[in-house]
This record gives sequence, structure tokens and C-alpha cells, in this order.
Amino acid sequence: MKTSKTSNKLKPLSGEMGEKYSGIYYKIVKGKKVYFISYRNELGKVVRKKVISDKPVTATIAKDILSDTVKLVKSIKDGVLPETKKAKHKLTTLQQMADYYFTNKISKTAKQERSRFNFHCQNEEFINKHLFLVQVEELEEFKTKLMNKKTNNILRTELAGKEVTNPNHTLSNKSVNTIISLCLTIVKYAIKKQQYKGDNPFVYVEKLEVDNVRIKQMTENEIEKYLESLHTADIRYTRDVAWHDKTPYRISYLFALLALTTGARVQTILNIKIKDINFEKKQIQLYNFKTETPYIGHIVSDKVADVINEIILNNGYPNREYLFCVKGTEKRYNNYPNPVRGKLNEIINIDRVGDELLTVRDLRNVFATRLINRGMNLSFIQNLLSHKTPNMTTRYAQMLKSTGGDELKENFSDMKL
Repeated sequence: MKTSKTSNKLKPLSGEMGEKYSGIYYKIVKGKKVYFISYRNELGKVVRKKVISDKPVTATIAKDILSDTVKLVKSIKDGVLPETKKAKHKLTTLQQMADYYFTNKISKTAKQERSRFNFHCQNEEFINKHLFLVQVEELEEFKTKLMNKKTNNILRTELAGKEVTNPNHTLSNKSVNTIISLCLTIVKYAIKKQQYKGDNPFVYVEKLEVDNVRIKQMTENEIEKYLESLHTADIRYTRDVAWHDKTPYRISYLFALLALTTGARVQTILNIKIKDINFEKKQIQLYNFKTETPYIGHIVSDKVADVINEIILNNGYPNREYLFCVKGTEKRYNNYPNPVRGKLNEIINIDRVGDELLTVRDLRNVFATRLINRGMNLSFIQNLLSHKTPNMTTRYAQMLKSTGGDELKENFSDMKL
């Protein structure tokens, strides 16, 4: 007699093992019992939650978890949090853990992470619940909400007080994954610092599929329009002061130009020093902060060299250390100039949605895909991108527009077969 491997209907365990197991349910999945507990949370709502444990889940373990959960709910309603046998929960909610993380974690991206967390998570009910009571189903719903979230603000640009928006824009899969990963990291940090002893529910949230290469393209026409718009923006925002000779300070234009012709990352470009530039050899000494190694970038044309030289001579401090400095000072840019992103949104992203949206960091990928489509050898591209392994570069191979047919026929054209 055949038996079903999977049963979607939950069955009460108390019907088989007595009232001692009241509130515990199960269903058969691939021939094994999967346990659930049912209880009322601190708001009086009935919650049915899958039992997750580091050990194989048995009826006894499910019963113990239900008992602990009921006690925890009662203590929360009474305003008193219980102590565990081994450690006390110093932090109990995601909000508390986030505050602790952003206060104590030293990170270059802490400011952006805090802004991202506040914008996307601040109004969610689960961030103020005891983390032990947060269900994976709640987090999956949160993920779905993020996927459908309208992001009109993503195309906002401060240029001339202008705002450019597309009402159809939603968060990309990569952005959704980044938000979920941030929450995961916050809880992991609290556990690591022994501020919370418990499970991290974000571990069980499935990440969305992301094609990191396919979406990072710009047509030659788009690149031309983008660079021209930056050139115009730089002229518009040139200040007329005593030490300025009225030559446009094309710093935004130069940043995008270097990103699209060297493929260097944002911090690599911002950390270029004047002494790193060799006009005679048309080379720039670059630094890969990920691998902590130097590598060579190339000045691809006289036009690029002229813009670099113009920036150096027209800054007001010719002897400064860094190429990207605030005009009239020796202070290096901490981030790319505002128009670089503003014009990318206004010129390129305005007609794109979801995963098609480009960020400033994606200019590096645009550089790689242009070379791929021009048939450059992957090993050369690996060196230009300062990739540690060939595998990091071969993912761009799928961008190759040519199937190789024309090249194959050309090589065999004068051969006798």
C-alpha cells in the first residue's frame, strides 16, 4: 500500500500523544514529521510557527520550545524579560540591535547602512518585537513588500533643484538582498558580542536571484549623452571667484571618464594621487582596496590626459596630494561628485526599471562589457580590472554579442579542408 510522502494538512499531536502535547502540530514532508507550535503572542493573535532547531526536531523538543515561547510571551506582557540559563538577553529587538550595531561597529559604510535601515525597516512592526517571536513568514512578507516597493526617490537629483522620477521604478533584487543581508549582519553582530543569545531568523530568508552582469550595460549613445550631460553640469556649477580663471572645473566629468576608461572602483579613483599619474607613459598607479595591491591603469587618449592636466592646473592648489580635491582646498573627496549619480539617474535610469537601474559602481561593469564586446582577451581584462582570479572575469563572457562564427570562418577561409 502506497503512502503519501507529503501532507499539507497540519495534524494535532495531542490527538496521538495526549493533551501533554497540546499546541503542537505536525505534517509529513518527504516521509518525515515537520513540527509546528501554536500559541497567542503578546498582542493576543494566534501564531502558528514552524519549529527550527540546531538539533533534529522531536516532539519533546517542540514541546520545550512551545513552553519557553509561552513563558516569554507572558514575561513580555508583564514587562519583564526572563534570563536564560546561560546568558541574559541584553538586546531583544532588531531595533535595539541596530542601534547597538551602528553605535559600535566601525565601518566606512556605516552612515549609508543606517540610512538604508531607517528608510526601509523603521516602520515595520517586527523590528520592535522580541526577536525570538519573529516568524520567518513575517520576514518573507517583508521581502515581498520590498520587491514591490515604489522608489520614486531613487531618481531624485539636486542639480538645479530638479527632480526626475519614474513611477514604475521598484527596488532591484540586488537592493532587496542588500537590505535583508544588513538585518542578518546586525543580528549576527549582537550574537557575536554576546548581547543576544538566540536564533537569527534572517538566516532562513531565501535570497532573490540576481544577474550581476546582464544588467550592467550602456549603449555607446548612452555613454556619449551621459558624459556630455556631466560636462554641461560642471560648467553650470563652476564658481566665479578671484582665483578662478573661468575654465570649467570638470571634476564630475573626469570621474566618470576615468570610471569608464579604467574600470576602477569608486574609492580607487578618489584615492589617485598627483604623483601616481605618468603623462609620459600615459599610466596611472591605482590601488585595489579589496586585495590591498597596486596595479596599473591606463590613460587611453590625449583627451583624457588633457582633462586630468586641466584639473591639476585649475584647482587653485597645484601642489596638492590628491587628484580629486574640493576646488580651492586640499581636502580630498570622500565620495564621487554629486552630478555623477544625478546625471546617471536623469539621463540613463529614467527609462529603466528594477534590475536594469545602474549605480555609479556599475560604471566599472560597463567598462568591462564594452571591452568584451570589442573582443578583448579575457586575461587582459582581468589585469585591467585587477581581478584576483580568472573566474571573476569570465562571468562577463556571457555579454559577448558575437557567437564567434565570423571569426571562425575568417580563420578557416584560407585553409584547405
